[in-house]
Amino acid sequence: MQILFVFLQNKMKKDMKHLKFFSVAILALFFVTNLFVQDIDEEIEEETVDIDSLIMEANNGNEQAILELSSEYYSGKNIEEDEDKAFELAASIADKNEKARMLVAYYLYYGVGTAPDEEGAKIMLRQLSKEGNESATAFLEKIEADKTYTLNSLEYTFIPNLIKFSTFMPNLLTETDSWQELLSAFGKDKFDFSWENISTEEVKMGKDQHMYVYTLPASDEVPSILFGAIYMNDKNNDNRYIVLEKAYNGSGVEYLALRTYNDEMDCLIDEVFKGAATKANFIKLAKKETKKPVPIKESSDE
Repeated sequence: MQILFVFLQNKMKKDMKHLKFFSVAILALFFVTNLFVQDIDEEIEEETVDIDSLIMEANNGNEQAILELSSEYYSGKNIEEDEDKAFELAASIADKNEKARMLVAYYLYYGVGTAPDEEGAKIMLRQLSKEGNESATAFLEKIEADKTYTLNSLEYTFIPNLIKFSTFMPNLLTETDSWQELLSAFGKDKFDFSWENISTEEVKMGKDQHMYVYTLPASDEVPSILFGAIYMNDKNNDNRYIVLEKAYNGSGVEYLALRTYNDEMDCLIDEVFKGAATKANFIKLAKKETKKPVPIKESSDE
C-alpha cells in the first residue's frame, strides 16, 4: 500500500493537487480484495468462542488457541484489531506448528504486523510445499497469478473506471504508459497481452462532449472487446462505455454485439453489430449510440 501512495504523490505533483480525493477513487477502482482473510479462514477451522477464554487458552500455550487468537487480532471481528499481535502470536509457535508457519508466510507476504517480505514468504511456502502442504503449493500459485493482469480485467474493469478519474487526471484516458505505471504500483507487472497491440484515439465530438476510442488486442475469449469507447457529456453528466464485443447468444452461437455500459458496467443498450468489424465502422456507430437515451436504472429501494 505504501508503494501506491508514493506513486500517487509523484503523479499528482505533476498533474493536480487533489491527492486525497483521488487516492480514495483509485482504491475504489481496483477493489483491493480481502482474500487474505479467506486464506486464514481456510487454514484455521475457527469456531465461535468466547474471546476471554480464547486469550486464557492461548496464554496457557494452547497452539490452536494461539492460531485462532492470531486470526482474531488480524480480522478484528471479536477483538480490537492489532496486526502486530497477530504476527507475534503466529511467529511464537512457527518453529513447531505447520499452520503457524503458513500464517507467518501469509503475514510476510501481505505485510501484516511486519514489513512486506515476498521472498521470505516464498522461502517458507516452498519448504512447506516440499513437505506436502497443499495450501502452501496453492498459495505459491496464487502469488504468481496475482502478479498477472489479464486482458479481460483491462477491458471490463480498468478502462470503464477511467471515467471516474477524468476530472483529476485527464491524461490517464489516453496514456497507456500511465496505465502500466498504475498497475505496477499494485504489483501487476505481468500481463497476458501485449501493450503494443493497444492504441488510443480521441474523437472529435460536439460541445461539452468527449470520446476516447481504444483498439484492444485480439482475444479468443468470449466475451472480449475488439474496440471500446469512453463517452462523456459534461453538460448532462452522461458517461458511457460503448464496446464492440464478442458474445454468445442464447443458443451459444458467437456473434458481435454493440453494447453500451455505464461506469458500473451495467449493460444499458445491447444490439447486434452489423457490418465489417473495423475501427471506422465502430466509431461511426458509437457516435450514433451517444444520441440514444440511456434507460434509467430502477432503484432497488422499496
